[in-house]
Order: sequence, then structure tokens, then C-alpha cells
Amino acid sequence: MMNDDAVMNRQKRAESQALDLALVRRIVDGEEAALGSLYDRYGGLVYSVALRVLRDAQAAEEILQDIFHHLWKAASRFDPARGSLPGWLTVPTTSASVTTLSDVSMSTTKERAPTGPLSAVRFAWCGRRPTRHFRQPANARTNSSAGATAKRQN
Repeated sequence: MMNDDAVMNRQKRAESQALDLALVRRIVDGEEAALGSLYDRYGGLVYSVALRVLRDAQAAEEILQDIFHHLWKAASRFDPARGSLPGWLTVPTTSASVTTLSDVSMSTTKERAPTGPLSAVRFAWCGRRPTRHFRQPANARTNSSAGATAKRQN
């Protein structure tokens, strides 16, 4: 029985991939109805991926529009030998969503970030750790060491 289920799943997947390829070819030929059909099939998937990353419905809708606009313009580049259409749609959806999220994060950080040179304080404020330790210049360490030594001697 499990073998029959696996065969049925493979058949359904093959039929779905054949339909996707036919719709993509129709898009390449300029048929808008084919784009509408793919939107009906995968619009929910693209939207849910974008929404999961962004947690913002309006931004997710913008990504959805961008992805299907890209599909309309670049349908001829889809190669079923390299992967499925859902994968071809979700990878750039994730990438665009993460880029949008980081752009928003960076603009928010820049608006609130203190001015002046980067310092360990600024890194801590941004929630990031410095990639290396900031050291005092050698002469500052020597001077502070000399001051400490002088205090101990007194």
C-alpha cells in the first residue's frame, strides 16, 4: 500500500511539473492568462514565504508582486532540469525578503545610531559584537600604567 502511495505521489508531482512547464512556456509566448494561472497556483506559497520572513503583510504583498513580475520578464530562464518552479519562485522570494528586512533594519539603525566613529559602545548598541577587540594605543596604556604605579608608590 505504501508503494502505491509513493507511485501516486510521483505521478502527481510529474503532472504538476508538466503543467508548470506548459504554463511557463505560455508566459514566454506572452500569454497573461498563464501568469494568472501560476499566480493562482503559487501566489499563496510566495506570499507565505515572504510573510514568514518579513512579518509585514504589506511588504510581503510587494515581494509577491515583484516575484511574479520577475516571472513574467524572466520565464524563458526557467530550466526544469535545475529544479521545480516552486523552488525557482521561493528562492528569490526568500532572498528578496531577507534583503528587504536587512534594508529596513539598516535604515532604522542608521536613523537611531549615534554619530561619531565606530566603537565598542556602538556595536553593543546595534546588538552586534565587534569582530576584534579594540585596544588602547600603546602610549595610553603606558601612561595609565605609569599613573597607577605612581599611585601605588604614594
